Amino acid sequence: LHMIQTPMMGLVAVGLWLLADRVASTDGFAATTCAWLSRVATFVFFVYYTALDSIGGIGLSKTIEITEQLAREGKLTPEQVLGVEQVLNQTWVNPWVGGVGSFISLTGSWAVFASALFVAIALFLAKKAPWPALILLVAFGWELQVSHTMPHGPIAFGLLIISAFWSWWSGRRRTA
Repeated sequence: LHMIQTPMMGLVAVGLWLLADRVASTDGFAATTCAWLSRVATFVFFVYYTALDSIGGIGLSKTIEITEQLAREGKLTPEQVLGVEQVLNQTWVNPWVGGVGSFISLTGSWAVFASALFVAIALFLAKKAPWPALILLVAFGWELQVSHTMPHGPIAFGLLIISAFWSWWSGRRRTA
């Protein structure tokens, strides 16, 4: 799942960046500043969530698969498997690189919330998107900040899809 999910984080980052690009310097200092703060936060989100998914998602899960295979083949004793399990558990809760409450996890999580919040404020000030879609965008950032695991991740990305569709539809209606 993380082999698919990690590139999706890149697409989310591109989407947030493109939203910020909708704000021009002619939209005012506050809107432009918020758009740039969103871009910075988007970059931080992309870097730290990619690291989080690489370590916690891909790295740990692959290590579990390899350990189980080696145990089935008789190349690891039950005691060795317990040792690997302890290493994996300690990595998962490590304050720097762990999957729960670590520096990497919290930095990425708060950055996506900041990105969504700042771009929503920028688009609101620039009058470039309807406010209900912007509330959904902020809700996406908050929900993903809480957690990207079930059910928070699917809820967050659902909110993002609805927000994007609402913004697109409303822009389409305005042009027509």
